[in-house]
Amino acid sequence: MSLKTIKFGTNWPLILVLLGAGIVCAFQIGKAPPALAWIREELELDLFFAGWLISIYAFVASIIGIFGGFFSDVAGYRRALVFGLISIAVGSILGAFASNGKLLLFARLIEAVGYLPIVVSVPAILGWVASSEGDRRIALGIWGAYMPAGTSIMMLSAPIFLEYAGLGWRGLWLANGIIAGIFAIVVIFTTRGIKKPSGFPRVNRANIKDVLDFFKNPRPVLLGLFFGTYTGNYLTVYGFLPTMLVDELGVSRSNSAYLVAFAVMVNILGNIFGGWLRKKDIALINILIGGSIFTGVVSVWIFSSFLSLEIRYGMAVLYSAVCGLIPGALWSAVTTFAPRHELVGMTVGWVVQGGNIGTLILPPITALIIAWASDWQAAGWVVAISSFVGVIIILIMDRISRKQK
Repeated sequence: MSLKTIKFGTNWPLILVLLGAGIVCAFQIGKAPPALAWIREELELDLFFAGWLISIYAFVASIIGIFGGFFSDVAGYRRALVFGLISIAVGSILGAFASNGKLLLFARLIEAVGYLPIVVSVPAILGWVASSEGDRRIALGIWGAYMPAGTSIMMLSAPIFLEYAGLGWRGLWLANGIIAGIFAIVVIFTTRGIKKPSGFPRVNRANIKDVLDFFKNPRPVLLGLFFGTYTGNYLTVYGFLPTMLVDELGVSRSNSAYLVAFAVMVNILGNIFGGWLRKKDIALINILIGGSIFTGVVSVWIFSSFLSLEIRYGMAVLYSAVCGLIPGALWSAVTTFAPRHELVGMTVGWVVQGGNIGTLILPPITALIIAWASDWQAAGWVVAISSFVGVIIILIMDRISRKQK
């Protein structure tokens, strides 16, 4: 029986299945960092090449995010979602048997191609499944938690494969491929019968005019740029936090991993609360600006050399919780920024692309500034400035929205 046959209001079981698809997708991003040392040793990879095993997802999404969204619009969101899960399954299983670094990177590329259709299609389908605007906002707010949920679960689970069960990184890759394959089957059966709402036209073919029309509308373009400031800031803080805990504050590597994983998990609560605030009709601009200003200030405290370890880590947990409001609120509204119904996937794809551009640009810039200043506090100021830029972008977007009304 399809979950679509449940008729009592919003189909929350199906929403959980769709959220699970995003979490499975995030598993693939979270599995690489903890396994990197084992992979480098077995395949004799240098650090530069190994870094590409981690960043390949962001690289692909930062280049073709909007076109991945267009593919989902054309192919249909349900088919695109299944295609994405199958691609991840194939890539992960192929990677488990890779005999060298090039084959493993190619397998990761196959996974990355599957990432985009998933993160683009699920928000659109969630909008169809929710029976009210309030439920839609809550569902999309919960969707914003797929990344911290999936990556933190995998970061905590990876040691079981890598150290305790003796299965190694290949076992971790194989398990992820099997999980993605099973989930593809689950999605096929649970989404049968889902139909677009009336008045939602179908895109039958690729049309360059649609791409041009999209970029003529500054609101979704600015939203993607803002999301880039958020994701860049988040990865900067939690990318450098483990190193700072170990090198500057003397925390052991294992303890730093657990501390960071806990902080990342707290982000889930912020995502859910952001969706709840939108359900209560709290203005999107207030949430985005408030979250950006607060986390910009807190980031300076996290990397301050004048505060104790306990206070700085507490600020990191607080940062994660509050900044989680941003994606929770943003995803609850992202589909409404589409210039036309036909361009929902393209809009989501652009926001994903903007987010990944931020993750590629800001952390390396921050690393250079830290090295130049020889002071971890410089990282906090970079994040604070980036947050201020995000506030300016949102204010411009809001002014345009007011003029268009």
